[in-house]
Amino acid sequence: MKERNKLTGIGLCGFLFFILAITLPGCFIWDDADEGTLIINTGGGTKTTTWTHTDNPWLLGQLEYQITLSGKITKTVPATGGSTKLTLPVGHYEITMDAYCGGINGGVLYAEGTKVGVDVKAGNNAVAIPMTPSDTAFYTVNNGSWHNDWGGALGMMSDGGKYCIILNCDIDVVGSINTFSAADSVTIIGNGHSISRDATGVLGFLFQVGKTSVPGTQTVAIKDVNLVGSNTASLVQVENGGAFIMNSGTISGGKASQGGGVEVKSGGEFIMNGGTISGNEASNIGGGVYLVGSFTMNGGTISDNTASGNGGGVLVAGGGEFTMNGGTISGNTADNGSGMGNGGGVSCSLSSAFIMNSGRITGNEANQGGGVYVSGGAFTMKGGTIYGNTAIATDGGAALYFNTSAGTVTIGGKPYTFGGYDTIP
Repeated sequence: MKERNKLTGIGLCGFLFFILAITLPGCFIWDDADEGTLIINTGGGTKTTTWTHTDNPWLLGQLEYQITLSGKITKTVPATGGSTKLTLPVGHYEITMDAYCGGINGGVLYAEGTKVGVDVKAGNNAVAIPMTPSDTAFYTVNNGSWHNDWGGALGMMSDGGKYCIILNCDIDVVGSINTFSAADSVTIIGNGHSISRDATGVLGFLFQVGKTSVPGTQTVAIKDVNLVGSNTASLVQVENGGAFIMNSGTISGGKASQGGGVEVKSGGEFIMNGGTISGNEASNIGGGVYLVGSFTMNGGTISDNTASGNGGGVLVAGGGEFTMNGGTISGNTADNGSGMGNGGGVSCSLSSAFIMNSGRITGNEANQGGGVYVSGGAFTMKGGTIYGNTAIATDGGAALYFNTSAGTVTIGGKPYTFGGYDTIP
C-alpha cells in the first residue's frame, strides 16, 4: 500500500512537470508550430504633391505610422517605407496604420488608416499592406513668402481632403484671409515658427475655420505654431461647423472689437489642450476670447489680455458654453478706466453657460467681478480655484460678482445670490 502511494505521487509530479513544459515559454519544451510571421509593409499611402518632399529625411522624420493589431498598439515606425516583421500566434488579425504628423510622441493624428484583415498561419509568412487614406497630403513650407510654399499648400486643398503642413520657416501673411477651402481636416506643425500679419496687411482674420461655401465640418489643429498680430479682426475665427484644436503654441497680438485673439461663432468649437492666448486686445468685449459657440479649456493659459468692456480674458454670450477642465486664466483686465468693464477673467452673460470643473482663475482685474462676472448667464463651479483677483468698485467682488437674478450661480452644489464675493470657499 505504501509503495502504490509513492508511485502515485511520482506520477502526479511528472504530469504537472509536463504541463508546465508545454505551456510556459522558455521552459524545457517549446512548440512553435502554432506561430507564424506577419510582415507589414509600411511604404506609401500618403498622397504626393509638389510640396511633398519624400526624399527629405528630416521631413520624413516628422511623419510616423502607428500600427494597431487587433485593438492593441504594437509598433511605431517612420514613414520611410520598408516593412516591419512580427512573430505572432496563428489566427486572424485586423491591422490599421494611422499617420501622425509631428511624430507619435506629442504629434497629432491626421490620417486614420484603412483596416486590413489578414490570417497568420503556422510556419508561413503573411503579408499585409495597411494604407493611410489616399486623400491625405503632407506638405512642408520652406519659403516664408505667402505666395510661395504656404500659399501653394492652401491653394492645393480640395473638398473632403485631409492635410498636414510642416513649417520650416516663419510666414508673413500679406494676402487675403487664410482659409482652408473645403478640406475636412488640416494639421499644422509649426516647430516654433510664426504665422503673422502686421498692421499694414490686408484687414481680416488670420485664420478662418469652417466651410463657408459648402456644407460639412472642418477641423484645424495646431502644434507649436505662433499666430501673431492682426489689426481689425480676431486672429482666429471659428465658423459654424468648424473646430479649432490648439495643442500648443501661442495666439497673441490680436486687436478687434470683440475677441481680440479668438472669436467662436454659433455652431463653432474651440478646444484648448495647451499653449497660450495672450496679449490680445478688444476695444469692446472679450479681450482674449469671445464666444457664442463652444470652448473647452483642458489646459494652457489665457493671460494678459485686455477689454474696454466686459470679459478681459473670456466673454461668453448668446447661448455660448465655456467649459474649463484645467489650465489657468490670469493677468487679464476688463476696464478702460471708465468703470464699465466687468469680469476680468471670465464674463458670463445673455443665456450663456460657464462650467468650471478644474483649473485656476487668478490675478485678473475688473471694475466688478475681478475673477468672474455673471449677468444673465449660468455659472457652475464644481472644482478648481478662484483667488488673488481684484475688483475696483466698492463691494465689486474680487472673486465673483453676480449681477442679476436672471442668471444662476452654483458653487459646490450650493446656489449663490446676487452680490459681490471677495472669496470663494
